[in-house]
Amino acid sequence: MLNANVVISKTPLRISFVGGGTDMPYFYNKFSGATISCAINKYIYVTAKYHNNFQEKYRLNYSKTENVKSINKIKNLRIKEVIKKLKITRPLYINTYADIPTNSGLGSSSSFTVGLIHALSKLENKNFSRKKLVKMAYEIEAKITSNSLGKQDHYIAAYGGFRHIRYSKSRTIVSSVVLNKKNLKLFFDSVLLI
Repeated sequence: MLNANVVISKTPLRISFVGGGTDMPYFYNKFSGATISCAINKYIYVTAKYHNNFQEKYRLNYSKTENVKSINKIKNLRIKEVIKKLKITRPLYINTYADIPTNSGLGSSSSFTVGLIHALSKLENKNFSRKKLVKMAYEIEAKITSNSLGKQDHYIAAYGGFRHIRYSKSRTIVSSVVLNKKNLKLFFDSVLLI
């Protein structure tokens, strides 16, 4: 019997304040790097469930709709690579929507990839740590983009919050930016997103 559960993931978008570019492997492998960024209250949502229609093994709704019988015919590379990485062979329905349009500069592709891995892993009854979600999402997007991306978006998507992230060749350290309520309010009252 197929699992009738529906899983919905809600993954935050982010604003980067400083350090962009230092999260790229070519940079932090040589010099180390650091970013300060935060998750915002705008999200990417991914809904996933198994279905019984074997005539359309994969029904995918994002900015486009795909109904395909074979994983190799999936045009959305992130969806295709996540399904392959998780070795899912059952028919799937995946729907995604966002609070803000794509290509807005808020890390939406990384939030989508982290959210998709999270949703499908829950559907498969697998529990991945935030660190594992980041690793998988980064590997998938690095493959798709020929390593032309940094890591901060994946970390903020998986960890949320207001974060200072340090990158080096051997490890990445994620810590919270700690401000008292007064200073946190002052900081965000002084920020304007255009």
